[in-house]
Amino acid sequence: MTPRPALATRIVLTCFLLALALWIGLGMKLFVMALLSEFLGVALASTLIIHLRIRPYLSDLLLVLAATALLSVIMFWTLELKLSFKVALAFLGLSSFGVMAIRLVWLQGEERKFLFWGFVPALLFSGSLWLYPPLLKLSKVIWPETLDRFLYSFDASLHFQPSFLLGMVFWRWHWLYNLSVGFYLSLPVVIALVYVENLRRRREDALSVLFSLLLLGPLGWICYNCFPACGPIHLFHADFPFHALSFAQARELQLIPVAVNSERNAIPSLHMAWVLIAWWYAKGQAWWVKLVALAFLVFTVMATLGTGEHYFIDLIVAFPFTLMVRALFCYALPWKNRERQVALLTGLSGTFLWFGLLRYAMPFFWISPAIPWAFVVATIAIVQFRKNCLLRAADFQRLVSSSAPESLLPTVEEPISVVGD
Repeated sequence: MTPRPALATRIVLTCFLLALALWIGLGMKLFVMALLSEFLGVALASTLIIHLRIRPYLSDLLLVLAATALLSVIMFWTLELKLSFKVALAFLGLSSFGVMAIRLVWLQGEERKFLFWGFVPALLFSGSLWLYPPLLKLSKVIWPETLDRFLYSFDASLHFQPSFLLGMVFWRWHWLYNLSVGFYLSLPVVIALVYVENLRRRREDALSVLFSLLLLGPLGWICYNCFPACGPIHLFHADFPFHALSFAQARELQLIPVAVNSERNAIPSLHMAWVLIAWWYAKGQAWWVKLVALAFLVFTVMATLGTGEHYFIDLIVAFPFTLMVRALFCYALPWKNRERQVALLTGLSGTFLWFGLLRYAMPFFWISPAIPWAFVVATIAIVQFRKNCLLRAADFQRLVSSSAPESLLPTVEEPISVVGD
């Protein structure tokens, strides 16, 4: 039986959390941001994925739906504000946060610990969205000019410009545009899914997955400031995608920094990096998790190019950048492990080598289209090889640790059992 002081404390905390959820949900700030933001509603709603994979109970789902309905009724009927799907998604995520928070107050033992590892990362994933807009605005102030012409010149040196080609495909097939952009804007869904599935099935790697997915963005922002660029649609404006330069014109293009009025967030493509690392982390998961991660990978590639937000080379540089992030947070291996060190150095050097080549070696790439294509293929092949070596080393380390005599192993906490499995 719960002692009276502890019971009173839990009741007070529950009332406080309910009041906080109502205050946030019925505040105009959340309403306006949900309407204006392309990601906020989806990011908040993706919390429900983490929630229900940790607590797959009908009672939790009904509580979330009831709270969402209550907020919607108050907001749209009582306050007479226009119904919006984006705001409804935000309410869904907020309700999931509220139910999880209240569950944390009342649960005990392993159930509380397990839910804690879902609640806090979900809060961090959603909260990180507040960080990126001011950082991107800061980059725009720091770098008034961009290097978009250099990136466009490299794409043109391939004698194949996928951004413009897919842009024309999107103009013809609107359903493909809508589908691809839908996946593009739903990025938080695959982030939440991959994290929670790793938490459920390989909990010792949860911290590695969390930091990889969470800190990939700030690390990418550093790269944005090393090679500021915006994307072909911001360079060509209304001429994208039907009026690309001819190959002869692109060859003679003056490679100088130019003023472009948009966020400096082209290279490496962080959308590509996120779906790529999600695909890597889907290894060992259920087939449907792999299928979802693969779908996000395929359609995000199409969306990043076809919308004109990225050059083809942005996606290629995302490969070594993602390898660097994967190795940086591969806690299954010690820092002195050779495979981890080589993968980290390969990813880091590969990223900045591309920055140097794109800035100073464009005439070399124009000698023959075979040269840039060889660099593209080599980059992907090397990254895949080093990634596979890294994962094999991590798997071997886990096998050694699990098969070592108990007396030689440090004392660790027992794994948390999955509630409801």
